[in-house]
Amino acid sequence: MASEEILCAAVVEYLMSEFADSEIQQDHQEDSLGFRILSKDQGYFLRVMRSAIVSVEAAQIVEYFESFSVVMTLKSLGDFPVVLTESGCIFGSP
Repeated sequence: MASEEILCAAVVEYLMSEFADSEIQQDHQEDSLGFRILSKDQGYFLRVMRSAIVSVEAAQIVEYFESFSVVMTLKSLGDFPVVLTESGCIFGSP
């Protein structure tokens, strides 16, 4: 199991590759990891529940996120918060 720091770095790297020229801010809570994506014309918010990635290795982040269409969901919902759970993406509050 990867450390939380390594997982967060992998998530940020993935988000940066999908949201070019954006700033990624992190806001973590006890039960989740929060990522605010700020681009020139749009903002997005992704909360990843710790339970959703507890068994995911950093090298698997891209494949794992793509299996749940995380980026597509974020882009289609705009500034509406997305929460990634072990069951997939749900709509929630930051």
